[in-house]
Amino acid sequence: MRKLIAILSILSSVFILKAQSQTIDSLQRVLKITTVDTTRVFTLLRICLEYYYVVPDSAMLFAQQAYHLAEEKEFPLGAAQSLAIIGDLFFEKGNYVKALETHVKALEIYERIKSPLGMAACYNNMAMVYQEQEDDRNAVRYYLKAKDIFQAKNKKDDLVKTFINLGFNYEKMNLLDSALFYQNKAYELGLQVKNTGDIAAALVNLGDIHHRLHQDEVALDHYRRSIPLALQENDKQLQAKAKYGIARIYKDADATDSAILYAKQSLASAVDCSFSKGVVNAADLLSHLYESQNRMDSAYWYFKKSVSTKDTLFNSEIVRKVQIINQNEQLREQEKRAALQRYRNNLIKYAILGGVLILLIATGFWLRVNQLKREQMIRTKLSKDLHDDLGSTLNSIKVYTNLALIKKEDVHLLKIKESTQEAISGVRDIMWVLDDRKDVISDLLQRIRQFAVPLCEANDIKYIQQIPEEVLYYKLDQEEKRSLYLIVKEAINNTVKYAKASEVHLTMELYLKGKLCIQIKDNGQGFDVTEPGEGNGLKNMKYRAERIGYYFNINAVIGQGTIIELKKH
Repeated sequence: MRKLIAILSILSSVFILKAQSQTIDSLQRVLKITTVDTTRVFTLLRICLEYYYVVPDSAMLFAQQAYHLAEEKEFPLGAAQSLAIIGDLFFEKGNYVKALETHVKALEIYERIKSPLGMAACYNNMAMVYQEQEDDRNAVRYYLKAKDIFQAKNKKDDLVKTFINLGFNYEKMNLLDSALFYQNKAYELGLQVKNTGDIAAALVNLGDIHHRLHQDEVALDHYRRSIPLALQENDKQLQAKAKYGIARIYKDADATDSAILYAKQSLASAVDCSFSKGVVNAADLLSHLYESQNRMDSAYWYFKKSVSTKDTLFNSEIVRKVQIINQNEQLREQEKRAALQRYRNNLIKYAILGGVLILLIATGFWLRVNQLKREQMIRTKLSKDLHDDLGSTLNSIKVYTNLALIKKEDVHLLKIKESTQEAISGVRDIMWVLDDRKDVISDLLQRIRQFAVPLCEANDIKYIQQIPEEVLYYKLDQEEKRSLYLIVKEAINNTVKYAKASEVHLTMELYLKGKLCIQIKDNGQGFDVTEPGEGNGLKNMKYRAERIGYYFNINAVIGQGTIIELKKH
């Protein structure tokens, strides 16, 4: 029976290849007889697409021929479409640098000829490249650009996929509210257009998000609903993901036998479609499950399965990188010859550019010196804060330690623990401020959530963030980032300690040509702002705000809560 299936499979492949060969022969005959340049470009692209999955190198040659012909005959639409396919081929080969470079060139042409859908396709392709390179922020940026165009043109099928990708990247960025929003939109729109595969993908992603939010019953429902849809589409990868998600939930619920059952099904689906990451995930989970049952032979077998798959992935990556190096070397040789010709034709222009470059370098050096001076001032301030805050905390630890040794009371040990946690938190805050990579509002919000959510939950207070998308990428300098974090932290601390509130809201928006406005609001007991309070908390908040160029306003009414507002000058 197996031999018969194998023979039928081979015969099927032969018939497909024969039909494909006949199509290519027919297209090449058209290419020989036609004299219309635009027809020749599109025929070359059709031949390229016939070769795309079978012989990618041949597909690349035909796409490049189409591009050069379109350029020579000044046919921009043909040139843009050729570049888009070339970029996709580079992407499939794993050459992400060349893929991005090519898609940018295609985008420039689509912008010039005012083709919104062409631009949207380029934005989508560029986002996919950034997604593969784990650059989620840029991936989201370009998916949002594509989304706007697809919405304006009512391209619902494209929009569903873009929503799915946006949700996926927001989840990787740990912005789970945004991830949930877009996956729900993908699911709802998928139902409208009746795209079973996209509905299944959205359900699996919704299951992953709800699992991360510790809403396992909801997650389980999404995973289960996705499986028949994935079976209908014969999508083994989605089946593997859904069953792996179910297995994780059962593992967390200590339902080990059910977890093993679904993990095995996930592994089988992943093996069927050569989904290496799914194989590794399922095998790792099975190894841990069997180990928890003290079934060490099975645990070891699945551990070896995971390791061997990881080794295969590693070796495939090495082969891919060697291929990219060889490909890049060939491209570099072509670029060298082109560069030499450009150099001969543009010597004067380069001399002028050299003079401009020297001026730019001098300007850049001057700006860099000023930047270093500003950074040194910030570091000096941070070191002073570290000395004052950490020194005070360590001194408290010393005092409580001496009291604990003398009086043998647990209360002093608790004080030592609290002071130690404060010291660790202070050091982490300073390290976060110094990390130049985390310089936008989304990073600040993530840091605030890490502090605010557990604190509010421990005091039965609901913490709510309302942040529009356009605010997430607002850039902050180090001092602004640090001061805003400390102000919000102080405000939330005050709500927890004094307000007797059940909710605290943090909202941010842009007003007056993109200036930032932040509001912290609670529904607590309020207080009389005219009466002098104990301590310097409000004074410090106002001082910090004014130092970074923000207006500070506090509005409190007894019995109605407190609102603190910060506005950029």
